[in-house]
Amino acid sequence: MSRRAELGAFPGWLLGTGGQALVDSFGTARSFRRRTAWCWNIAPAIPATGEIHDQVQIDGIYVGS
Repeated sequence: MSRRAELGAFPGWLLGTGGQALVDSFGTARSFRRRTAWCWNIAPAIPATGEIHDQVQIDGIYVGS
């Protein structure tokens, strides 16, 4: 049950505007980071659709003079 609560609180914090210390059920910000560290290792399963799109990827680094 605790993993379910941790997984529920993690995206709420990640996508929210509050800080880690505002997550009430976990105590301090440090304990929140410790208890939800495993959530960073979850890889989402994105299904392949078969669609092909032309794309250009641009990095924000200034190159040149």
